[in-house]
Amino acid sequence: MNIGDTVKTWQFKAHNKALATQKMEGQLVVIFPGYRMNPQTLFLTQRWLNHVTGADVVIAPNPDDSEAFSFGLNHVLPVQQFIKSYNASHIHIVGLSMGAVAAAQLAEKTEVDSLFLVAPMINFKSSLNAMYTKYSANSLLSWPMGWFLSAEDIEEVSELVLENANLTMASIDVQNKLAFSKASKINVFVSSNDDVVSGNFIDTPNQLGRKDVVVRRYNNLSHAEMLGLIDESLLADFLTDLTNIYVDTKDTSIIGKVCRDNAIECKID
Repeated sequence: MNIGDTVKTWQFKAHNKALATQKMEGQLVVIFPGYRMNPQTLFLTQRWLNHVTGADVVIAPNPDDSEAFSFGLNHVLPVQQFIKSYNASHIHIVGLSMGAVAAAQLAEKTEVDSLFLVAPMINFKSSLNAMYTKYSANSLLSWPMGWFLSAEDIEEVSELVLENANLTMASIDVQNKLAFSKASKINVFVSSNDDVVSGNFIDTPNQLGRKDVVVRRYNNLSHAEMLGLIDESLLADFLTDLTNIYVDTKDTSIIGKVCRDNAIECKID
């Protein structure tokens, strides 16, 4: 993954030895991806989570994986029905970026053990404006969502997208959905350096009217790094919260290593 002038690579090598975190057999983890997320990234995350936890891990369709764009909300009911038929002992929902909208919606309608939101898109208009600003500076509207970006009026464009999806801002209000969530615990992972959703989230969990929300903050991770979990601290925190078993950032047998510029010393034996 290219991060500015730095190349970051996540390396993980599966071993046959038992891991302390492999205690989730019979449990189900459902991941709602972000808009047009790289399938390879999702596949690697799925395989890694399955190996280090023992849980069954499934990936929901991308928010854009339908003819009529609806922020992924059209996938909530099918996933809800899938969960009911799966008969898992525990259910964990993960929402990445825009996937947070569908993830939070599902957790509002279904009792789940935990809800994890990574770099969640809390404010659509703010995220849309951030991406427009990021790419319009060099006339590169190459971001996948560039098809509805306009230099004329971001406010009008965002309202048009909602109108075409037959939705309102309230329909995709993740923060409000969290306030009424049926999840037993909620963990949110955000970065102040996120170039897409930075500053979107609540200042304190108490603003939701509930104190069981844990917000983990990082200072130097981009949106792409957050979604790819390309950071040892983020990987360790995510697994610790998911398994309720402490994971050390240096435990390469569980979280692997994040290598910078193909550093030789970063190789995993």
